[in-house]
Amino acid sequence: MQTTVRGALVKGIPFFTIGCFQVPALGKARGEVPGAIGGAYFRMFPTSVPAPLGTTVEASWASVASSPPARYDWGVTDSTRVIENLIYRYAELIDAGDFAGVARLFAHGCIKPGADSKAEAEVRGEAAVFEMYRASTRLYGDGTPRTRHLTTNAIIEVESGADRASARTSYTVLQQTDILPLQPIISGRYHDTFQIIEGDWWFKERIMLIDLVGNLKEHLLYELP
Repeated sequence: MQTTVRGALVKGIPFFTIGCFQVPALGKARGEVPGAIGGAYFRMFPTSVPAPLGTTVEASWASVASSPPARYDWGVTDSTRVIENLIYRYAELIDAGDFAGVARLFAHGCIKPGADSKAEAEVRGEAAVFEMYRASTRLYGDGTPRTRHLTTNAIIEVESGADRASARTSYTVLQQTDILPLQPIISGRYHDTFQIIEGDWWFKERIMLIDLVGNLKEHLLYELP
């Protein structure tokens, strides 16, 4: 079923009115604007490109099934969200000083200090990752490293119909101790790959790239080369 609906830009976001519903368009791809009402997904095909705030646009509404069509890339999938949570879970655990929790994330994976790092520099498996953090990260009286890992600019790519995915993110670590005023101490990038094992997404490999370095004396138990 198709019908014509009208909408307008509100703070730069296209809103379409269907019956008594006013629905924000979630994005555009191949000229389509997806959305959902009560679990039923629809696609908008704008007949013109919206311009300034308040511009009225027309679109053709095509009702589809109760799930997003397979041929359409909605930009956010269940797998994407799970992978994003894994990335953020790492930051949450390391800031809590939970090295065992961090290590469990890499039960089926490894951490590398660089894309071209030698095999002996690779830290693989839960036990090895736990020992790496235990031996390298300074903890304080509250059991934490007194840090805040900020992970941003996530670009997650899930291979269609496959059990593999990759992600690129930026990280910045803040720290404050009794000696060190609140400040950024290091910033860089994570290049991650993921795999599905028995139905669940796991880290396969994390490459840690360092771009900017500040005062790490209150954070690490060793000095970076």
